[in-house]
Amino acid sequence: GTVVKTAVESSGPARHSSPAMVGEGESASASSFSDDRLDAAFRPAPNSAPARWIGMGSNLGHELRPRLLSDPGEPSHPYVPLQLPGMKDAWDPRVVEDSAIFWDVPFSGGSVALDVMRSCHRLKTTGMRGNYEIHDGETELKIVYPGRAPPGRDRTPFINVDTSTVPGISRARQLGLGQSSIADVIVTPLVYESDTLFSEDHPARGRLFAIFRHPIERAADLFYYMKHAHWEPTYTPEVAAMSIDQYAKSNLVEDNWMTRQLSGQLSGELTQDHLTAALEVLRTKFLVGLHDHLGESMDRFDRYFGWTFRMNPANQEQCRNVFIKRGVAIDGGGGHGAGKKHKELEEGTEAFEAIFWHNQMDLEIYDYAVMLFKEQVEFVAETPENFRTVGATCCRCNPPTFPQGFECPQQ
Repeated sequence: GTVVKTAVESSGPARHSSPAMVGEGESASASSFSDDRLDAAFRPAPNSAPARWIGMGSNLGHELRPRLLSDPGEPSHPYVPLQLPGMKDAWDPRVVEDSAIFWDVPFSGGSVALDVMRSCHRLKTTGMRGNYEIHDGETELKIVYPGRAPPGRDRTPFINVDTSTVPGISRARQLGLGQSSIADVIVTPLVYESDTLFSEDHPARGRLFAIFRHPIERAADLFYYMKHAHWEPTYTPEVAAMSIDQYAKSNLVEDNWMTRQLSGQLSGELTQDHLTAALEVLRTKFLVGLHDHLGESMDRFDRYFGWTFRMNPANQEQCRNVFIKRGVAIDGGGGHGAGKKHKELEEGTEAFEAIFWHNQMDLEIYDYAVMLFKEQVEFVAETPENFRTVGATCCRCNPPTFPQGFECPQQ
């Protein structure tokens, strides 16, 4: 395909920095496709609940105990790292056929990032819950404008598929989403299932990016949200009646959600091999953003993917600043009114220690993400810091300006 001028270079520190436990020949990436990959991706894990945007209690039936990374025990079956042949390495040059894949990690700042992408940049995204049911009968991909916008504001464009669920991804694949280039951003919490959107006989590939947050802060906000979110399919009166101490010691507490998603081990015991594979996927496949650096993360996403304002640059910049400042000031970027500091979860409390034990591997993932965030600044070193305003156009101005092929979103 055609190399985009704002592409990341094929060199830089992040390409070579590996976690200490990853040795030669242990890469989780590969370049081959197979029908087995598609079958495995859509096969539910044994004794596990259907994948949802919010995941609760992935360690059902386990007692509260340390996750001993050095002595995982003898697994019943040797772990073979899964492959992501549909995803580009983070340092590969970007081409026009590539699709941005936002891995939506719950309560990590994703809602703020999506507000900026959708409401300010007006990027066409997937992943809107309910889209799958509403547009299930349609046989082709198209841009839709659900709901109504406030007076004087534009409606947000979406693609008529829901990539937040396994059935939704299966439908999107059948409609050719990965090869269509219709979506500016594909939004999903499902890494390996999303890989199946891309096929060997087409040059289109995915480029993963995500925002990472400290696992204990994330787990706490998930708990306080689920106490009141009666509209969520995972809401239960049992959680609503719990204290944070009771939740942290129960079999409902999250158990290394990120490690499970990145390694493909959605249920059962985790071993050092799963952590190694997850770290390698993070190193090779992800552009990293951080909850604690939302503004800088969004800047990096703009520069990396070549996102430029096209509607009304002055208003779009103001919109962007409002969302980022509000996200940081009100809820720490976690969204859903979460992100508040919880004294009952300070270091040294029983709840803190319990959640810590259940998420030791995710803490390794987060620490490595922080390191990668510092290194990956090299990916955009030659792209202007204010890239979103470089060459910006205004389709809402009089007279309007916009590049050939661009269509102004509906009002």
